[in-house]
Amino acid sequence: MIDQFVDDGELRWDDPFQVAEDTYLVLEPLSMAFNHSCGPNLGVRAKGELFALRDIEIGEELTYDYSTVVGVGNDAWSMKCNCASPKCRRAIGSWLSLPTLVRGRYLAVGAFPDYI
Repeated sequence: MIDQFVDDGELRWDDPFQVAEDTYLVLEPLSMAFNHSCGPNLGVRAKGELFALRDIEIGEELTYDYSTVVGVGNDAWSMKCNCASPKCRRAIGSWLSLPTLVRGRYLAVGAFPDYI
């Protein structure tokens, strides 16, 4: 089904949100507006639940680390990063592409979905 949205030009391959090893959600426009940051203020846990990693200022952009939702079976996927965070890694890949210290921080606060 997602293939058809991509073929019709309604979605890009990286738009659907992975919530299980082989299950993806087609998000509504507001949720698709959440951007990536290598220094995010949101984490993703359980079956795609977003939660605050820290206090978020009024008007602050909501961001999460895309690498935390790209499962190990998608190791070939990557994209360039220009998030402008002081922690910017310059590239986004799968969960396994995260530096060990970053992955450890996410694990410590439970910021990874069930399928990871």
